[in-house]
Amino acid sequence: MTMTFRILAVGALAVAALSSPACFLFQGAPARSDVRLGVGAEKTPSLDLRVENSSGQLILTWNSQSELIEKATAATLTIIDADHKEDVDLDLATLRNGSITYSPVTGEVSFRLEVRDAKSGMREAASVMFSGTPPPAVPRITAPAKDVPLALRVERSSGQLLVAWTRECAIIQNATRATLIIVDGDHTEDVDLDLATLRNGSILYSSVTADVSFRLEVIDATRGAQAVASARYTAQAPPPDKPPSHVVD
Repeated sequence: MTMTFRILAVGALAVAALSSPACFLFQGAPARSDVRLGVGAEKTPSLDLRVENSSGQLILTWNSQSELIEKATAATLTIIDADHKEDVDLDLATLRNGSITYSPVTGEVSFRLEVRDAKSGMREAASVMFSGTPPPAVPRITAPAKDVPLALRVERSSGQLLVAWTRECAIIQNATRATLIIVDGDHTEDVDLDLATLRNGSILYSSVTADVSFRLEVIDATRGAQAVASARYTAQAPPPDKPPSHVVD
């Protein structure tokens, strides 16, 4: 059986690292959707943009089954986090996966997703707001910070596995290569993480079995350094009539 792993993370979205996980409450209205149709086109299902907090990170999801997303040629995610605004061009693989994770800097974050199909002239945009308790302020460091070791942890989050690591350690910041080895039952996959995803600090993974092991190998070829961390998740197997859910990114 061949398993395809797709990593859900847009590392460039992590505007700043939190000193500790923040506690958030979601208080927002349903996403607004704005549809512009090309000549002779039929209206496609709404993007249905949503956001929820998970262990101090925001998980943003949208309707990946939309016909417009299947035919999209470009997509832009605009994030406004207090005074910081960033326009992120999503690659089509991430867009069709249907979700990303974002590490907030404040307790007020708005998202706007615009999807475009240049061939048909169709365009749709949706917005959603997250409001909650702002994360604690990061203390000013007046002396050189002590490096922290690489550590890996995994926990269940909304039916998926949230795999997170200590992105503050020096080897993560100076890494030239990283590989995440996933052993899900009898199946093993080596996933080369791009550096943006590595520095973002986490991915989401949908397991096939109830016993999943993760091993993160990080290499800093410039300094000749290497670090390894492992974690394992075990749980009761899903009901036999539930089809296995492959990897998310």
